Amino acid sequence: MNRWLLLAVAASVGLSACSKKEETAAPAAVAPAPVAPAAAPTVSAATPNSGKVIELLQGGGYTYAEVETGNGEKVWLAGGQIDIKVGDAVQWGDAAVMTNFASKSLGRSFDRILFVNAWGPVGAAITGVAPHGTAPMGQQAPMPTPQAAQPAQTAPANVGEVKSVISGGGYTYLEVLKGDKTVWVAAPETAAKAGDTVSWSDGMVMTNFTSSSLNRKFDEIIFASAVKIGK
Repeated sequence: MNRWLLLAVAASVGLSACSKKEETAAPAAVAPAPVAPAAAPTVSAATPNSGKVIELLQGGGYTYAEVETGNGEKVWLAGGQIDIKVGDAVQWGDAAVMTNFASKSLGRSFDRILFVNAWGPVGAAITGVAPHGTAPMGQQAPMPTPQAAQPAQTAPANVGEVKSVISGGGYTYLEVLKGDKTVWVAAPETAAKAGDTVSWSDGMVMTNFTSSSLNRKFDEIIFASAVKIGK
């Protein structure tokens, strides 16, 4: 009987030791992984009319910025003065492309530059240039959304009769009689002639602009994204 009692005690001690070993080997509870902070907004190739500022210049009431788009393309932009810095992501609306543009205020030339009618930091309201000299150059008019910078329906006030036409550098320059005032309007090449009625959407007003392709200076000229022939 003593022998059976000893065997029972030994078995009990063995089971207890195994139980403690299993408890010791049990894995500790895994702490939840820390949540990574949200990444800052970035410009992707799918974001239209946007890029990261890599160089910045100010002059003549304008902000000039070289930006790199999401697909790696680098382009120079010019528009109404805005508060941005190198490294910021910016977005813009319509633009007039100019080649071989010389900026007297900066003392440099640009092989290709886009003059935008509205722009600003990505995620913020964009800023537009007041049309047709209704406000001093550099004064900014807020636009609530990027869509406001898209081609708008032609305003009846922006209509006139063509007095003369000059072409150069991929642009058509129109001398237009608008009411009792003569204005110059530039737009991508357009088949217009003297006597035509033309209309245009709001554009960027430039003063003391010198066209290297025409070798001519304009006291004031409106760069429109497009002009329409006829009423």
